[in-house]
Amino acid sequence: MTEGTQTRGKRTERLQIMLNDDELGEIEDWRFIHRVNSRSSAIRMLIRLGLDASKQGVKPAEELPLGRPKP
Repeated sequence: MTEGTQTRGKRTERLQIMLNDDELGEIEDWRFIHRVNSRSSAIRMLIRLGLDASKQGVKPAEELPLGRPKP
């Protein structure tokens, strides 16, 4: 186990989600910046970050900006 990772039990559930091109692009950009090996790992990490922030009282924005900034 590498530093900063935690085991959370055996993965037995599969989720299917639909994303638009901008959402997927943001995830891929985040994955590249943070050098995450797989898309699945990146999504799990982002979910964990969101859940941890919620537990600390961080409220979601009413309107989240979707997509990467346009040049």
